[in-house]
Amino acid sequence: MAALLGASAVLFRALPARVEVCAPGAGGMNSAPRRKRVAIIGAGPAGLAAAWDLRYAADIDVTVFEKSKGVFGRAATRTRHGARLDPGANYFRTDLPDIASMVLSQLPADDLVEIAGDIDVFDRFGTISAGDPSLNGEKKWTYRQGINTLGKLLAAATQCEIVFGTKVGGIQRISRSRSWEVVDEGNRRCGVFDAILLALPAPQAMALLPADASVCAGALAPATYQSQWSFTFAFDGTASRWPGNAYALINEDRQHEFAWVSRENAKPGRMPEGMLVVMAQMQPGWSLERFHSDAGELAREVSNALAEFFGWNSAAFHWFDSQRWKYSLPTGRADTDQLRAMEATGLYVAGDAVVGKGRVAQALQSGLDVARRIRDSA
Repeated sequence: MAALLGASAVLFRALPARVEVCAPGAGGMNSAPRRKRVAIIGAGPAGLAAAWDLRYAADIDVTVFEKSKGVFGRAATRTRHGARLDPGANYFRTDLPDIASMVLSQLPADDLVEIAGDIDVFDRFGTISAGDPSLNGEKKWTYRQGINTLGKLLAAATQCEIVFGTKVGGIQRISRSRSWEVVDEGNRRCGVFDAILLALPAPQAMALLPADASVCAGALAPATYQSQWSFTFAFDGTASRWPGNAYALINEDRQHEFAWVSRENAKPGRMPEGMLVVMAQMQPGWSLERFHSDAGELAREVSNALAEFFGWNSAAFHWFDSQRWKYSLPTGRADTDQLRAMEATGLYVAGDAVVGKGRVAQALQSGLDVARRIRDSA
């Protein structure tokens, strides 16, 4: 596993150096005339799953464009004060057969770990009760080094080009052809492709569409998103106690300021000894009102609210980390029938916009499904 992740890290460092890809006047990166050229915009779960599925297609070349320096979108991981944190997606399930095969059989699984403990629920008054037994009976998965390990494993296995640090500014249909051109935000050409897969939040996908793609824009419009603040705190493990053996608590009626509170120590091998590490993801309404507020001031407000919620005598924390997500939680689903009709033009969409909710496994599945349709059309 370490060797594989090391190899993928080399891949990640090397590829961004290909700055000539988006140089003015550049053509497609893959010039073989008889191979279908596919551009995937977004290296989140859906985009990487599609690239991974297309890896053995003998007649398809794939290029993934990612604006950031890393992979897996809101299923992100980072290190703070010796702790590995997942400030977005908390875990994933393998209840879908394709995802179970991918995660448990086809990708390295020696770093894969199950999160112990149930997910209980609480109401607007903070009253905690047992969660759904059927849902708690399903395994919750992550990796010792963080949930984005899955993204790194997929990226390392894709055998395609992943271009980091390139923010796509738009796509344009080339007249009198079935091809699409990708340009970056500086309007520099990034290549000509036979098919485009938009694998990013619907508002960002809509911003890339040309004026003559109004049908696609209309199909994406129902996929709206809510914003969310996420905070992680390290409390003294002796002074701050977690109630019971649950891994996490979720607000069932969506009337509390906390949407989700979790004990990150339940993730094996992640947290420093002697600390109780708690993640609090705030309700969208709370988050929207404070979206541009100072993170440090909000951290004090949230830690005080946690102390009150759990009945602690002190809200003091050793350190905190925060993440502000503009497009965090999908609240609607795109018109998938219209999107499927658009595929005849070589334009595809995958991700939580077509799922209608934020679920890692379903986003992965949407990428696999689209990739199979791209293969069938080649």
